[in-house]
Amino acid sequence: MGFLDKLLFGEPSRDQFAQIVLRELAKKGVTGARYDKAGFSIHVGTATSTLFLNNAYANYCKGDKRQRAETLAHLTSGFAAKPELPKDYATVRPNLMPIVRDASYRSLAELHLRSHGIADVKAAVFRPLADGLVTMLAYDTEHSILQVTQEKFASWGVSPDEAYATAVQNLRDKTDTRLLVETEAGVYRSRWGDSYDSARILLTDLIYRLSLNGDPVVFVPNRDQIWITGHKNIQALQSFIVAAEETHFAAHPLSACLYLLADGKWCPYLPEGPTLRTLCLNLLRKRSAVDYDQQKKALDAIYAKAKMDIFVASYSVFKRKDESFFSQTLWANGVDSLLPEVDTLMLGIDLPAKNFLMVRWERAFPLLQDLMVREKDLLPSRYRVRTFPGTDQIEKLRTIAEAARHTPDGPSAW
Repeated sequence: MGFLDKLLFGEPSRDQFAQIVLRELAKKGVTGARYDKAGFSIHVGTATSTLFLNNAYANYCKGDKRQRAETLAHLTSGFAAKPELPKDYATVRPNLMPIVRDASYRSLAELHLRSHGIADVKAAVFRPLADGLVTMLAYDTEHSILQVTQEKFASWGVSPDEAYATAVQNLRDKTDTRLLVETEAGVYRSRWGDSYDSARILLTDLIYRLSLNGDPVVFVPNRDQIWITGHKNIQALQSFIVAAEETHFAAHPLSACLYLLADGKWCPYLPEGPTLRTLCLNLLRKRSAVDYDQQKKALDAIYAKAKMDIFVASYSVFKRKDESFFSQTLWANGVDSLLPEVDTLMLGIDLPAKNFLMVRWERAFPLLQDLMVREKDLLPSRYRVRTFPGTDQIEKLRTIAEAARHTPDGPSAW
């Protein structure tokens, strides 16, 4: 954004942006719109007609005058038009596209809707891509990308596999390989800018043809970018993670993982070098903190409305002296809780007396797993705990914690 644009078009607050959107909707003849400050969303008519503003707000704030106008037009025109999926597959087929999302996306989105009183959420079709990533099917229109839900396949008379194969071929047909640009030797960044940059992770044949130093490694910080290099290019991988401090936490974040392509399949990749490994793990913990916080807010709202006394424990991140991060949560005695999966578990044996015991999750879980029930529909993962560990278990955990203090990965690793 130029100096004059910054002067004339400063960054609005969240509430100011909501008013801008309301005015834009009014210009398009949309009536009955109301702003939900707590949910940072706009409702029109019924609770199911909702605009969630977070992504548009992020794009609006970082854009110049022209980009801001495009953001508003895209947001409001798609909403006002209330587009629907065509009823016949022949119409859908040419515009069917694959999209890639973080594996927690569906769970977090459904929780968000439920927290705003929207219980009838139609399930989109997800296919596992790699640990932490899934693919979905979407119908691409001029103003919006509509997710394909399960019930559509029967009415179209096609199988999900057939539709998925069609979507990938459409993506391939619309991929100009010149827009995967080699920005430096052995480092490639996408320039498609069509909301499907991250989906090109599916085109493994294209990635295998690149000139790389080592096996292909990709980073997809958000849906509009894909960065590729070889696993031996340590400098490039480090630049990816450093740059992700900004790009990953902008609009439409995707995965905080690096992914390695081996035998045609993607898997999460942690470099062996300690410096780069620490940077990767720090980013993962920061992203987990964002997801768990979003999840906690939604669950707190849902339980409050249902008058359910369940404590949703926080996912807290701390920095060690060596600049590495670790995560921690509190399991309080006598409290029905949902615990996030963390590095260290703080057991609140007697809160008033400040009697706490800290132990690594990986060491505590085998001993306590009978007390910890994983909630199958929640991502990121949480465990329901209704019964606190007994005296014998606490003593065993004390022994485990004490032994850990005298090992190389003792307290400094907490």
